[in-house]
Amino acid sequence: MSFQHQAEIIPFRTLLKKQLTAKSGIRYSSQMSLFPYFDERLVLLVNIESISGEQLLGLIADTKPSVVFDLRPCPRFDLEGIDRPTFLKIIKEKQARYFDLANANGILTSDDPKLHPVYAAALVSDKLASLKLTGPILVFLNSSQQVTDYSISFPGSLKPIPKNGWDVHPFESWASE
Repeated sequence: MSFQHQAEIIPFRTLLKKQLTAKSGIRYSSQMSLFPYFDERLVLLVNIESISGEQLLGLIADTKPSVVFDLRPCPRFDLEGIDRPTFLKIIKEKQARYFDLANANGILTSDDPKLHPVYAAALVSDKLASLKLTGPILVFLNSSQQVTDYSISFPGSLKPIPKNGWDVHPFESWASE
């Protein structure tokens, strides 16, 4: 018995990514003008491994974040055109706060259970409780896989929930097109 049509097999994570894109209604481009606002409800999940130093500096300049949460076990800023002192200087100039949450919580490897999106949201939420947000939140991650995983369960676990809810988006998709 032969089948005339063979069903296309789509990897689960690819399917989830497509569903998230369709659900959010975002049409990704390299333009930061996708959002009519850059307020404290916006959370950008940034795959640092997929962007250049210039893109990172542009992201910070365009969004003027209130806070940056780094969830990478080994935060590096040796991207083209940037280094750690330059990054920290720009963050200070923009009056943003930077938290190396992985280091502060003893996270040494990318497979540490504390990096599960729900647990990581709790780490971020603990810091958010004591901050007054005036702009977006940036969350630095190590891989596109992490960005996909966090896009799914991180938003619902992040507290306190603002009046109109969190607006969570991956940044790597903009940079890669």
